[in-house]
Amino acid sequence: MRKLLPRKLVIYNEIGKGKNMYGGSMYWDEDVGSLLETRVGFDVSWVENNGDLALCGVAHELGHVLSREYVSRSEKYIRDRLPGYRYPYKSVEDFENYLTRSLHDLSVNLNEEMQAYNYGKIVADSFGVNPTSFEGYMAPPLKAHVVDNLFHCRQFVSQRLAEYEKSTGVKFSTEKTFKIYDISQQSDVEVTFSQLMGILGKYDEEELKRTREELIRSGWIVK
Repeated sequence: MRKLLPRKLVIYNEIGKGKNMYGGSMYWDEDVGSLLETRVGFDVSWVENNGDLALCGVAHELGHVLSREYVSRSEKYIRDRLPGYRYPYKSVEDFENYLTRSLHDLSVNLNEEMQAYNYGKIVADSFGVNPTSFEGYMAPPLKAHVVDNLFHCRQFVSQRLAEYEKSTGVKFSTEKTFKIYDISQQSDVEVTFSQLMGILGKYDEEELKRTREELIRSGWIVK
């Protein structure tokens, strides 16, 4: 396992985290784009007392380590080439470019989470947790991550749409197309703005509340 992980990986005991059992961060040399160090913390006490569920959490976070360097580099390359925009919006192009960049960032986030899930399944198997069990344990936190991100995307897009239409006096075309990451297909899909708002409309405060309750029931969050 150690041979698979980055050489500059630091694993430490994040004592007292409890309900937030792990965390991680990566440090980059911005001048040359190389990875300086990856730090991943686990509340070891939580891990020791939560069996296979905790092992899946550890495996998933190590999955982030295994997948993130490639994903971060490739997606940053794409983002640096996306068009910029003025805010407050002066034209339809400004709003379109804002949406393009925002949906790109959302897609990168969801892609990173899914890649960590895929790598994490392999890591968990090496820990003795079979893939089917991993999928069962990880279903609530994976869904919660998706719901949380799409809920906040919905809020921002709705707010910015209202600002755009108020400042320009122009209704935004519902047929304009954008790309967004589909976690079920594990790839970007093209949707119209109307379809996008229909997708985001499913992720309201009630859905956010339901996913949090499921995290508590499944043992991922300790009240």
